[in-house]
Amino acid sequence: MAYTPQTLVPFRPPIAANSSAYTTLWDNHAELYALYSGVIGDHASGDTPLTTQLAFKALWRFTSRGGADFSATTGLKLKLTILATASGGAPGSTSGTIGITDSGPIASVNILVPAVSGDVSTYTITVNPLSVDAKWEIGHTVVTGRTITIWAWSAEWVGTDGNRAFPSGYRRGAANWKAANAPISTEGFGRLMKAPSAIATDRPCCVFSHFAAVGVAFGAPKTKEILEQLWGAYSGDYQRTAGIGLIPQCDSQARTYTVDWYFRSTGASVAKILIGGLEIAVPTQGVWGSATFTLSPGEHEISVAITPLVGQGAYFEALQVWRGN
Repeated sequence: MAYTPQTLVPFRPPIAANSSAYTTLWDNHAELYALYSGVIGDHASGDTPLTTQLAFKALWRFTSRGGADFSATTGLKLKLTILATASGGAPGSTSGTIGITDSGPIASVNILVPAVSGDVSTYTITVNPLSVDAKWEIGHTVVTGRTITIWAWSAEWVGTDGNRAFPSGYRRGAANWKAANAPISTEGFGRLMKAPSAIATDRPCCVFSHFAAVGVAFGAPKTKEILEQLWGAYSGDYQRTAGIGLIPQCDSQARTYTVDWYFRSTGASVAKILIGGLEIAVPTQGVWGSATFTLSPGEHEISVAITPLVGQGAYFEALQVWRGN
């Protein structure tokens, strides 16, 4: 939902010490914080069907860079939107579920067999982070003899308003601060000034994402063709470029960014990430890695290079670049 100021009139100093102008400032401040949602990542998976499974199975993994005190009841929420179809069974009958988890309870929705052949439905799941910097997994359960196909998915923060302090230090203004003829406090004015930075801290925005299905490269023959589709490489003793992308210009001045990755390998393969002329070593597989760096204004190429061992395969299951605040 796009943010629209409640009163389309610019404020110019001095602000009158009454409830009219100052209350509108606070209302705009609270509305902006409540409605802003930052992108976490998105992925188009094509028409590869998810074969029959009887249990929840991880498909993609990504991190959300959540705050330290987000809880299941008062924290920021995450929305997962999935474009999926199902087949098998009678039209309109339940074919299975698709959900998301961060090692806590699975939030899921039923995926139905389209009532009309060729119909595609969109499903939205809202979940709450249960831990710091939650590592999420998207998965599915399919009834025996049926199939679910995920065409695309995207994840974003859901705007949340509240009276408590968030990790950034954001708080809503006290009611008595907006009372008629009340003085404008230094603390209150400071909160208004810091609101944009607070939003960026509590809901970081992903400016580039790459995802590959978890374990897919190693559940099938480790061929060059399969791994190249997943930003990967197979069998060799030399370094090769495995994937390439573009980070859009995000600012008119130098800005700090963070990159998160999950590198998978069947052996001791090594890799590195190249961003805007910088090199980030990725020496360890099977764990989340992270690095912070600064980029000058402009568009920047991002690529990954892998040195696989002979007879071994390696690829990036996840790679996300976050804009700093």
